[in-house]
Amino acid sequence: MILETMTEDSAVLEEAVSLASSLILKMGDTDGLIDLIYMTDSPQLLTTGRGYAQTNQQLEALATLSKSTRTFGDLANVVKCQSKRMSGCYLIFTEWDDTHQQLLFELKNAGIPTMVFLISQVSSALWHLPETVINLTPGSLAEELVV
Repeated sequence: MILETMTEDSAVLEEAVSLASSLILKMGDTDGLIDLIYMTDSPQLLTTGRGYAQTNQQLEALATLSKSTRTFGDLANVVKCQSKRMSGCYLIFTEWDDTHQQLLFELKNAGIPTMVFLISQVSSALWHLPETVINLTPGSLAEELVV
């Protein structure tokens, strides 16, 4: 799971962290490994699963997370380095631009199944968002994610 932490909007960051926490809790019952990758002052990678940290440690890390001053390109580079180890990937983005689109393209070309949660006011009319991108409106995540 990749979590973008570079937003200027603290409410959007809080929603992104909440979504990441929910996904971690949902996946916590699996036998596989779950990597959480995000950026603070430096890249952070926390793996949970058998023989690794517990889900609670990822949740604690998310609870104390703050906005990163690094660029999305820095995070994208870390993700690309880790991509050989990925069997699938959830990406939680707070913006959408060419750099985000390029990272998604590279992961897909590497054969990695992806799903992107974009928490942004971005209009899909401005961008032709790929079908694996779920555009969520800030302040409405709970309603929009109810299935």
